[in-house]
Amino acid sequence: MVADLEVTDDWAISVLANQTLDFTDIIKVQNLYVVTSTNKPTPILISSDQVNWNTNGYIVPLGTPANSIEFDKVRLIASGLELNSVVYHNNLYVAAGNKVVTSANGTLWFERGVLASTQELFDVQYVTSADFDGYITVGKNGAAG
Repeated sequence: MVADLEVTDDWAISVLANQTLDFTDIIKVQNLYVVTSTNKPTPILISSDQVNWNTNGYIVPLGTPANSIEFDKVRLIASGLELNSVVYHNNLYVAAGNKVVTSANGTLWFERGVLASTQELFDVQYVTSADFDGYITVGKNGAAG
């Protein structure tokens, strides 16, 4: 189901795929929707119109030197990502699940953390308080930050 409650209170039902996509989170920043999923072939979907969705992005593995990004980047559909949450703050998307990834544009993502196979992050948020200003995560088996 797709709706933009800022424009209308009507819901339109659309079929995005003929398989289970396991969506976990959705955010809208300006005119870009970003959806996370635990479905490995479609870990991140983006749309500017709520109708046409794509997962045509790339992920850059952790530790890749800047001069090797073009050679080492991997298509999202082959990345093995399983993501549970996405947040946007200060011109940066941060998504978390079996890895932590960041993106400035929703298309080129950078690995920032890789978890053990038994660990998983369920949520990521940006928090500002008197004693802390930054991202926090919640997870299982020691996966939290």
